[in-house]
Amino acid sequence: MIRINIYLAIVIFSFNRIKCEFLRSKGCVTFQEGTTWEFDNDQAILPSVVSSELCATHCFENERCLGYTWYSFIEGSHNICILFDELRNQQSCENCVSGTGPADIPGSCEIEEENLIDYFSAASESECYQLCSQDEACRFYTWFDQSAILFKNECFTFTSCEKVSSCSDCKSGGMSCLDFTCPEYRVLNDPTRLMSHGQGNYCDSMDKNSEDYTTSPDWFGPGWYRFQLPAGGETMPDSTENLGYCGATSPGWVNGHHPSQAGEMRNETVCFKLFNDCSLGRDVSILNCGSYYLYYLLDTPACNLRYCST
Repeated sequence: MIRINIYLAIVIFSFNRIKCEFLRSKGCVTFQEGTTWEFDNDQAILPSVVSSELCATHCFENERCLGYTWYSFIEGSHNICILFDELRNQQSCENCVSGTGPADIPGSCEIEEENLIDYFSAASESECYQLCSQDEACRFYTWFDQSAILFKNECFTFTSCEKVSSCSDCKSGGMSCLDFTCPEYRVLNDPTRLMSHGQGNYCDSMDKNSEDYTTSPDWFGPGWYRFQLPAGGETMPDSTENLGYCGATSPGWVNGHHPSQAGEMRNETVCFKLFNDCSLGRDVSILNCGSYYLYYLLDTPACNLRYCST
């Protein structure tokens, strides 16, 4: 009976989806780099797990798992997956990605009045879980596995799951959002950092290589920084800029993309234009803190270069 109900709902939903567009992104944060939980000897440790996605799959297949941490490298070992049956005392970690497992629901969420958000193809329950996390309205999901006849590898996302029907070829769960805390940071608020400001003699380096240049008044060496007024907007430009702006000779721009989800971090390159668009570069980590971005910035490679805001 549940299969018939879902099929009819899909027909109606597909027609309505042509007329409306659902909100995406900034949903439930289910994974984050650089954080984990207190570890004890009761936690399962899995060696030779080659990716954080595979570690997440192990967590979903373990009924006791509430969260996982995958280390690309820790204490001389590579590709370590830790499964947690209790999440306590969140703390920072290096070379790590952590995520939550779902709140398991026995059966399939039934479709009721307007509780179906969307449906997708998904190769695994963990993929379905991540699809749900990307929609701010999604709180529950049902995923049908490869043995399903009618909805093989299909993921259904819901706003509510008040009624449940039994099934042998599906898994359902509720979202377990990850509480994340952004690190402490310094503020870049010098108004000359604006791309609309002209040339100057500032640079973002504690080791000045010329008496003709001055270390920026809001620069304190490598660390996490946030752009704030009166320095303009809270992001760095993501396209190449001309020389002679931002209170320096060579303004910096992000040669890549900013992370789209809260708690997500991306490693990109800040380029400085001299002889070409990216004559010199510095690695940068960009962290989405929900309402603002943080940048882990290093000293610029020369003292006519500066990090700018737009």
